[in-house]
Amino acid sequence: MSEPTTIQMHVNPKLIEELSKLEHDQWMEWASTLMAKEQLSEARCERWQKFMVPYSELPEDVKEFDRVWARKSAAVILKYLLLGRFTDAQSGEGEPAQGAACGDAGAPEQGNPGDQQSEGSAA
Repeated sequence: MSEPTTIQMHVNPKLIEELSKLEHDQWMEWASTLMAKEQLSEARCERWQKFMVPYSELPEDVKEFDRVWARKSAAVILKYLLLGRFTDAQSGEGEPAQGAACGDAGAPEQGNPGDQQSEGSAA
């Protein structure tokens, strides 16, 4: 994993855990819907099924997948809070004014643990 940005280093770990739980809940909802409506391979459904548990019951290495997205979300929220506004006065849009970014949102792209395949398995 890459070095954390300045913003990420100052985020309360409790916030990251709350956002991670929310991300996991969102993933479970999305995966459940997809499994019900799409024809997915049996192997993929089996991989996903073992992660259909409350966030608190996930192993630490799997929780880290949710934390990656929680850190990204926290960085975006903090960017707007630190700018002191949620809309650009000139455009009325939700984006900050040009050049007003602070830090990057951060963490490297990672997939979902439920999408990791072992050698020779097909999804």
